[in-house]
Amino acid sequence: MLRYSTRGLELEATFAPVDELTLSFSGTWLDPVYDSFKLREGVDGPVDLSGEQVPGVHEFSMNVSGIYSFSLGGTMSGFVRAAYIFDDEVPVVDNGLSSIAPREVSTFNASIGIEWGNGFEAMLWGRNINDDDYLLSAFPSVAQEGSFSGYPNEPRTYGLTVTKRFQ
Repeated sequence: MLRYSTRGLELEATFAPVDELTLSFSGTWLDPVYDSFKLREGVDGPVDLSGEQVPGVHEFSMNVSGIYSFSLGGTMSGFVRAAYIFDDEVPVVDNGLSSIAPREVSTFNASIGIEWGNGFEAMLWGRNINDDDYLLSAFPSVAQEGSFSGYPNEPRTYGLTVTKRFQ
């Protein structure tokens, strides 16, 4: 029988020291454990994961971001935005082989944009700018005993988005 429990604390805060600047923080501390999780068969016989951390559930995670908005004169305005995402190391698989696929997230994203009064917007953005590498999930490979497969996160990506708003 599978049973797990999670206790924790979550904190969110937003601070705007001036009209143009907004700073945000969110953090979560959890204690996710299997209360009872006994598998009948494992690689080396019966497996008991009771008391172990639930895979994919971080004990600590946080998001920190800031956005600075400014006027460029007339009807033009702009902004600069930055965000940092952190999730501490967590096992991705729940079969006792956490050393194969641990995941820790430490990702930086940023963007800069301009908005014209006529509804046009342009935004230059970067995601995972620090090229953080981790697996989103992992699983035993089909028909290849002892092998594992996984899905990696998105690599460093840059782009330009142009938008026209109709009113």
